[in-house]
Amino acid sequence: MNQSCVKSEDYVKILIKLILIMPFFAYANSENKNSSQKSTLAVKDQSALLNNKSSTMFSLENSFISKVSTFDEGEDSAYQVIFGYQPSLKFNIHSKFNIDTQFSINLGASRVQSRFQRHSDNDTVLNELSMNYLPIENLKFSLGAINQKHLESPHLVSGVTFPGFKLEAKTKGKGFNIGAKTQYLVPTSSSFDSDRSESEVLPNFQTQGIFASYNGFSKVDLQAQWNLYSFSNLPSVVAYESKRLGNFYITGTDVSESAFAVDYAGLSQSYNAKINYTKGLSHNLFASIVENQNLESGSNRAQSVGTSLDVKIAQVVLTPSITTFFSETDASPAFYNSSDLGHSNRQGMKYSLRTYFKKLKFAIQANLIDSQVLNISAYQQDLVIAELFVEMINVRF
Repeated sequence: MNQSCVKSEDYVKILIKLILIMPFFAYANSENKNSSQKSTLAVKDQSALLNNKSSTMFSLENSFISKVSTFDEGEDSAYQVIFGYQPSLKFNIHSKFNIDTQFSINLGASRVQSRFQRHSDNDTVLNELSMNYLPIENLKFSLGAINQKHLESPHLVSGVTFPGFKLEAKTKGKGFNIGAKTQYLVPTSSSFDSDRSESEVLPNFQTQGIFASYNGFSKVDLQAQWNLYSFSNLPSVVAYESKRLGNFYITGTDVSESAFAVDYAGLSQSYNAKINYTKGLSHNLFASIVENQNLESGSNRAQSVGTSLDVKIAQVVLTPSITTFFSETDASPAFYNSSDLGHSNRQGMKYSLRTYFKKLKFAIQANLIDSQVLNISAYQQDLVIAELFVEMINVRF
């Protein structure tokens, strides 16, 4: 079994390397075009840039979210009302260089009972701040604070932004898109001197992956990605909090003494299929899997499998969905994975209904998440979360 795992990882790494160099071959081939075509295109591009300079140099999208939520976990409970503002800014400095920025400002009022974690109603969160350089077409180098939603793996990392760099390359054909990406990041955390016994080594989070999509079928669109992942040198405060959130393989009782007893490294997978029955009806099937290859089965796997419908009625889109999930104790560090799904050592169901008014750019969404504890823990109990969102999308002032 171990030999097959090693071979599969090597195969993935070879594919990644091949895809990463594809854009360079495409670039070399494009250089064979005659100079007259280049000069003509350059004049057109320069003229277009001058005529649209104010609109292309800077773009801004504004979203507002109002949220009412409750959660109940044994002795812990909360009732929250939150108003959030989320601007997305893009600075197009040059055709080959841009800066993406997104942050959230959340203001809230709540009543919270918690045994372990302190709560704050108001916060400001940096979701993305990346400088992106495109030396050639289909090759992008990103540096900064990079949001990890591109991995599409809530059981691995969810709602987090790590500083570091990412390299992504892709190539396109008739009906398909295939690419590779690799990143080296620093997982975020904060600790006082009393939370550690000594100065700690800089932690890191690395992924290497391939992704693909195909829309050559008349009514079916397919997407998938596979990523090798690894965490190293995670600090004691992360280990201590992860124990409370469902991880079992952790040594020490105090914050400063806590440490992960195993390394988190393995394979993350995500799959999505969209079936377009009619113009007004489509069906989505999706799955996400994480497996820590440093542990035996029974404690190393997490997965979500779900389905949803998009029902279009005039200018309204109704999207009901249902997801079943489980996350064994140590598929990934619980400090960084999905809080909505109860972090680790959980299994349950998520029910959702979203109503989107296209003309008004306005959406209402209700979620109900019911998760049970997989293994008896002093820190966890069965959890129920209910949420109601009201969202205004791309608001213009």
